[in-house]
Amino acid sequence: MELCQLRIVSQRAHLFMLAVIALLGQNAFAQSTDYDVRFTIDGTKEGEYRVQMMVSQPSRLLREVRVGHIPDTLSAFEADSGLSVVNRSLIWSPSEYGGALAWTAKPETPDDSTVHHDPTWAMLRFEDLIPPMATRTLKSATARTRVVFNPPPGWSVVSAYPTRDNAWVVADDARRFDLPKGWLVMGELAVRRDRLADTRIAIAAPQGIGARQLDVMAFVAW
Repeated sequence: MELCQLRIVSQRAHLFMLAVIALLGQNAFAQSTDYDVRFTIDGTKEGEYRVQMMVSQPSRLLREVRVGHIPDTLSAFEADSGLSVVNRSLIWSPSEYGGALAWTAKPETPDDSTVHHDPTWAMLRFEDLIPPMATRTLKSATARTRVVFNPPPGWSVVSAYPTRDNAWVVADDARRFDLPKGWLVMGELAVRRDRLADTRIAIAAPQGIGARQLDVMAFVAW
């Protein structure tokens, strides 16, 4: 009887260990479907930006990046491998463990009222720097997107995204590949920050122009 009980206990313990191993394996597989995308943007006071898209992945999750039409304000595309640019269209195939794609953006044009740039401050959109992209990935693969923006010396930069480890975190639960969107302001800025309920607010304006930030904050909170 005791021998039989020992065998039952041993079998149960064996099954328990198999279940634990299976769960650990599933968890490891789930983690392996995430890959990292980091945009690094170097700005200048002359209005030219160098953008690098760095991909890091544990295996070939991101297979292909496509830009259907490259705007005239973007140029000098280069990659460490797998890049094809034909008739203002781009296809980039990163290597198994990732890679880097880079380009130059000069968004300011004489008739563009959405872009401002002068020697003391600038206002533009992420869409002026990073074109719309389509991707081909392994099923369920999800990007963790971060943005590092390096403004010119003496300038600061503000966007709508939260910061973690000195990078903006871009996360949209409805998408598996996130691109930064919306406005950013950089320059010699005066910035007032506040929080309304769950919404973070930053009001930025060039120093010395007498911007009435408290009035703007009161209007937003009204």
